[in-house]
Amino acid sequence: MRKRKVYKARGRARGTGRSIAAAGRVLRKKPSTKEAPHNYDTLLLNRLVLRQGEPTRRHLQLQELLYAYAPELSELAFKYGFGLGAEAYRISGGGMGALERLMYNSGFGRMVYHVSESRSVLAFSGVDPMGESTRANMHVFQAGVISGYLSAHSRRRIYAREEGCAFNGAKSCVFVARPHGYVEETRPALGFTAVLNAMDSAIGRGMRNASSDSYVLAMGPFFGEPLLSEASRFLYMAGKQLSKGGGALDGRIKAIAGFLGIKSASVNVSKNVASAVTLSYDHATSVRGFVELTAAFVSGFVKGRMGVSPRVQRSVSRTGAYIIRLLLK
Repeated sequence: MRKRKVYKARGRARGTGRSIAAAGRVLRKKPSTKEAPHNYDTLLLNRLVLRQGEPTRRHLQLQELLYAYAPELSELAFKYGFGLGAEAYRISGGGMGALERLMYNSGFGRMVYHVSESRSVLAFSGVDPMGESTRANMHVFQAGVISGYLSAHSRRRIYAREEGCAFNGAKSCVFVARPHGYVEETRPALGFTAVLNAMDSAIGRGMRNASSDSYVLAMGPFFGEPLLSEASRFLYMAGKQLSKGGGALDGRIKAIAGFLGIKSASVNVSKNVASAVTLSYDHATSVRGFVELTAAFVSGFVKGRMGVSPRVQRSVSRTGAYIIRLLLK
């Protein structure tokens, strides 16, 4: 990471809807147990598979709504998760314990696992919807992870899908896995309005996503082009739309930062007028793609609320984490 020049925040209405789904179609690939993540993904995956972390409560996350926006993105999430699941099995040395740790460290809680000749059922009760309902099963990425892991474990193609979800009225998130030929027929496709409403509701309910290895890992496909540019525009427009709600500027931005997984946010005031918004990231989220996406969301909110297109100034803290300043003057 290094300091970069100040530049104008960009966010345009064109392409925010169809383009992000089209970008997902560009990146679609056939899942294969030979596909494996590299570099930072591998580091994150190792930590999730090999350590036993502290229990955390998982809420609705940003990437789950992005993946649910269109079927093409849901399919991308599944295939990306499939490759990660196969790699998780490879680095774990085998056994179901590694999959349980992976899901536990991702905030899903303890795994209850039932096996029969025709199917496997994996249930997790760690997701806290906080009363939120999307009327859709939201964890297609995790269905891919489970599918890839079980396929590598059994040495035959296994497909899992979420048949019960905490965000769709179920008490726990339940994944059912069956052998090759079992096709996931229904994937969430919420559309822009439903995604926007879910974001607004999650922010209003005070949902916070602590930066974690699993959160950053699941966002992976959005960190590269063409999805990064399209998703940034999409989130800019989402932030701009959500600016129409009430609440003080400082409180609303802090609530948005909490939902997005930004470590902290503050509004700088000069002569009783907001002059800048400062976003501080931690080491886990100091990834260029993550910073681009979340800063775009906040920039759109600021533009909608204040009528000012902020200039984005990047810097790095003494500990090596990103600091973003949205300059309003």
